[in-house]
Amino acid sequence: MVELNFEKDLLNSNKGIHSDRKNLTAFTSGDACRCAITSWEVEAMTLAMAWTRKVGHTVQLWFVSDSRLSGGRAIDHAPKIMPLSRRDSAISFGGSTDVAFPMMMAMALAVEHHAPARERAMDIVELKSHTIKVFNHIVDAGLTTEVPELEDPDAEFILGGYSWRNQRYELWEIAYNRKDCTFEAQPARAVRYVTHPGKVAFTRDRRLVRRSVARVAFAGDWKREAAKRLRELLASRVVDKTAVPLLEFEPFEVVRDLLREAPRDATIGGAPQVVRIDQHINSRPIAVFWPSRQKNRVTLLGRPSLEYENLDSWILDPDSLEISHPRFSDPGAAMS
Repeated sequence: MVELNFEKDLLNSNKGIHSDRKNLTAFTSGDACRCAITSWEVEAMTLAMAWTRKVGHTVQLWFVSDSRLSGGRAIDHAPKIMPLSRRDSAISFGGSTDVAFPMMMAMALAVEHHAPARERAMDIVELKSHTIKVFNHIVDAGLTTEVPELEDPDAEFILGGYSWRNQRYELWEIAYNRKDCTFEAQPARAVRYVTHPGKVAFTRDRRLVRRSVARVAFAGDWKREAAKRLRELLASRVVDKTAVPLLEFEPFEVVRDLLREAPRDATIGGAPQVVRIDQHINSRPIAVFWPSRQKNRVTLLGRPSLEYENLDSWILDPDSLEISHPRFSDPGAAMS
């Protein structure tokens, strides 16, 4: 038996796994060799955000995320936001791909194959509870590992959609509570102006969350930086601090800028992917010109479209924030 101790960069290509020390024990027998990993730490990957946007007399729900999955190698064209088959909601994830992505897929399939969930007899609030049960059942029944540090699921989710009972959008951040060994949902934060310091804050105060038309949710290892930048961006645009806070495309702008600035080996990358949910029970992915409209390359849910693909999708210009459609000539036709 040979003891192998590696201090750093055991897997140089795996930029999504970070550890101060990784200990391996190699057991050799003839030509056979196997390694038992006894210790490592895995950091949540991704940046996902969702927010409510007031447009005239109505409200929309938007999701945005990066498109990178990594785990020994990186793929920058991966879908991270999934519109659900019931068409009034969507879910996105952050965290370790080997856990978070299959959990998101399992939840989507749970909606597809359970008629009350698929046909919206189950309101989005009940669907949130159903989602928590699905996630906890997966962890309790199907998550096994020989590495103690991997026993807890490193996964975060954003779930949101339109509630026909409450007549408003509901939005949550879902994360694993290590103390109670269960997934829990927290309501998205309301945006509020702090008059005296001249700043913008995010709060979970239930009274403000209930009545706010500007709410935002975060997931992933870049969420603190994203929240900081969003506060600063909103504060720089405040004209009347006594007015009702509103969100336009500021969360998208934050993700866009972080992706443009991120180094090549960052845990986020690829094009921003976008999904919009309208109150008339219609969820649709929004394509994005990336890295700019001038490049004339269109990505949809992170994947660059092929030249012969006839996309029936609205396309967002990441800089002007105008939305156009291949079948229409007015670039601002979809803004309302």
